[in-house]
Amino acid sequence: MTKTELASIPVSIGFNRILEEQPLLQVSAKQSQMREYSTEFSEYEAERNAEFLALLESAEPSLSRFTRAMTRDRESARDLAAETILIALEKFHTLQNKKAFLSFLLTIASRLHKKKQWRLRFWNSYNENSALEKADAGSQPDISADVTILYQALARLSAAQREAIVLFEINGLSLEEIQTIQGGSLSGIKSRVARARQKLAQILGVKPIANVTTPAEDTQ
Repeated sequence: MTKTELASIPVSIGFNRILEEQPLLQVSAKQSQMREYSTEFSEYEAERNAEFLALLESAEPSLSRFTRAMTRDRESARDLAAETILIALEKFHTLQNKKAFLSFLLTIASRLHKKKQWRLRFWNSYNENSALEKADAGSQPDISADVTILYQALARLSAAQREAIVLFEINGLSLEEIQTIQGGSLSGIKSRVARARQKLAQILGVKPIANVTTPAEDTQ
């Protein structure tokens, strides 16, 4: 699909194409590895790891999409996802509400990514525009064109806008959950997502999609 063809369809369909991509990591491989070393775990640790993997199995596709959209380089995204999972397992005992696991996971990924970007800027002559233009050949052949165009459009947003729109549109987090990850006010998060939508629509040459609504507005 060419850029012109993609521009003729709603932005939301472009996001759906990203949803078709396969996760960067396979939970089944990690399950096998943990079973191999299960004799070294205490009963509590074994139960904790089993619960963690069960939650990760459903959350990992969202983690993969988030890390991929933020880094745009498949190998960097894979490394970020793997490091996130390791830290999440280490801190899993601090998670009080297991229903918030996805938000917990993406918060760790967000902080890791920001830390890595800070290090790049501090230690290297980092050029963000050049990094974002780096070719990404990791997409599946049948959806590569669509996804590449959308990733290129996302790359033209500010880091905060890109993160907010990916969390909201691709990962399905609520505005309150995004606020927990990014900080600031709820109205600020809502405005950030709305501005990101408007800019994406402008970049892709489509009509702006509907305004962001709060959960209260959704019920009206």
